[in-house]
Amino acid sequence: MTTAQRTRTTSSASRTALLDGPCVTCHVSAGRQRGTRLSTVVCGPCWAAFGGKPAADEIGPEPTHTAPLRMPSGQRHWLASLRRAEWVEGIRRDGRDNVLDIAKVLARHASWDTLETWPGWDTLMARTGLSETTIQRWLQELKLRGWIIVIETGSTPLTRPMALCGTPAAAGEQGLAEFADAAAGVVRKLRGEVEGNRRAVYALRVPLSPTEAVAWAAEQIAQQAAQVAQDAAERAAAEARAKMVTRVRGLLAKAACTDYDPERRSLLAKAAALRAEHGIGPAELTDPELATAQARRQEAVEFSEAMADPATAAAFTRILNDLENGADQAESASLGEEKGWPTYFPDQDQGSTSVGYARARARVVDDCGQPLADPWGGQDQNDALRARFEEEQGWASRVPTSPFEELIAAAWVQRRLEIAGHLTRFAVRQLCRPFWRAGWAGVDLVHAVDHLPSAFGARAGVPINRPVDLQLGRPPAHLSPARQRSWLREQQLRLRKRIWAHLRSRLDAWRTPDGGIRTGYYQTRGRRLAIRKALVSQHGRAAAQVLRDEDLAADVTLTPEHIAAFGRRIAEQLRRTEPARPGRPAVPRSSQATRAAAVDELDTTIAVNRARRAADQDVHQQVRDRYRDQLAAARATLAERTGADLAGRAAPLAPDAADLTPEQRWERARAMAAAEGRRTRRRGGRR
Repeated sequence: MTTAQRTRTTSSASRTALLDGPCVTCHVSAGRQRGTRLSTVVCGPCWAAFGGKPAADEIGPEPTHTAPLRMPSGQRHWLASLRRAEWVEGIRRDGRDNVLDIAKVLARHASWDTLETWPGWDTLMARTGLSETTIQRWLQELKLRGWIIVIETGSTPLTRPMALCGTPAAAGEQGLAEFADAAAGVVRKLRGEVEGNRRAVYALRVPLSPTEAVAWAAEQIAQQAAQVAQDAAERAAAEARAKMVTRVRGLLAKAACTDYDPERRSLLAKAAALRAEHGIGPAELTDPELATAQARRQEAVEFSEAMADPATAAAFTRILNDLENGADQAESASLGEEKGWPTYFPDQDQGSTSVGYARARARVVDDCGQPLADPWGGQDQNDALRARFEEEQGWASRVPTSPFEELIAAAWVQRRLEIAGHLTRFAVRQLCRPFWRAGWAGVDLVHAVDHLPSAFGARAGVPINRPVDLQLGRPPAHLSPARQRSWLREQQLRLRKRIWAHLRSRLDAWRTPDGGIRTGYYQTRGRRLAIRKALVSQHGRAAAQVLRDEDLAADVTLTPEHIAAFGRRIAEQLRRTEPARPGRPAVPRSSQATRAAAVDELDTTIAVNRARRAADQDVHQQVRDRYRDQLAAARATLAERTGADLAGRAAPLAPDAADLTPEQRWERARAMAAAEGRRTRRRGGRR
């Protein structure tokens, strides 16, 4: 099962876990939020989703091959590489400072030759000023990402096993008595070494970058392919040689069983020829089972002769007892390390047993922080109660459904929005909870903080470029240190209130006038994409173009009415679109729709102007009809006064001027202008 499949099935598995057992992650009780104790029960899906080690079949096996780590050139190289790492740059400001402070202490205490460091908890806490929980968290993060490797885990005499090494076969030809003396010396030496506490030893390493890891993986695949081919060839050669050895053995067995000399000589000649051709030696012709049985019989005889000596038998019995005590102590120490059961350390000189507990008390840890390191050495029991933020777990497009998931999603929002990093996860959760319950995801919240809702739907937005002043300033110099600290706390409180109000106003802009929450940008986009994908899978690609965005928001069922309306829209666009001229590129479909809308608006404007001009002409004609007699009398009086020389001129009040066309009026005006020009020249000549 993949990680995505486990994530999708987490909710259903959580509901099942409520019936199976009291899983502290699935079953969230009402009341005050408290830390989860390490002795609680966690179901399998939650163990896998929150970073547990793969142990069950549904989670998958642990990887056998991992990318190698590089040896840094020195402490400065390791620290600079860690500071430039992408995951370090993505940590919140305070967390980045903490991990770099811890890394500086590790680098300064590292050996110049091997780059091994063992500062200890007391040194780390004194030099960094951080708590033990914070140091455990970031040490575990460095181990998981390959920046440090554990050479030796820290231990105490109560939890350190006294493992004795050596077997009777290691004594060689010196005999069992010499081996007994050597084993006793080893026991005394180990007893001196297990006294006191031992610090954890780490080695500084630099993991491969993504590009280098891909190149290394390709190289490993090529090497594995070559190794598989070589192993297959060697296996085939070994099988062929084994068959040849078996054939030679059969020939020799037949030669030993036959009484006919010519046949015996023929079989021996064939066997000798095959041995010479394939280089088969006498050792290969010996039966391995027979040789093993003979060696065991010889060892049994030698052991019986050695045990006949009482001193040797007593030494051998003492060695066996020491080995059994060491095995029991190692088993009890491991149980105490894993389960918190009592462990014991036998003191053979005094004949007493010291009893202790690997964990004096159950530790309370934070459910939503980074995974912590195991203080008893290498066993990451705390991984199950951690949500590994570096895996992201799809919180960008996933909607949290429980208070625990909301805390993890709030931490994701803090990493994506730098301004939200100044607030706590609980404050961010309280701020974003109404929008999560409305179906928003993390990307919708980030988009809402950076954009205002648009008037043209959820496809566009108005970016916001009004930053918030995050500077605290310096306290006045005349204040005492205590008053300065109080002043800084007040400024920090005011800054958090200002950030809270700023984020609240940004998110409230996406509310409706009645207090409801609008549909998020990516929420609407994802819904439309899902509906279009379903239409394509059911009806084909053409169905995705039939329904418009407003149809998807109101009705998601494809009906014959939608198809008919789509056909009418296409026909209208084809009628209003001009034919493409030669040499002109084809007009995109969106441009055709814009042109059709512009043509409709132009036609409407022309019709309105024509109606207005017709109304003006009607009013003008009514005025002319009303004053027709007065106009006729005025024309007669004007004709008498002007005389016959103006008969050919087109006076403005001429009787026939109203019946002329625009072209005739233009010709009449041009003739009048020419006559006026000639008359002006004659007047100028007379002067």
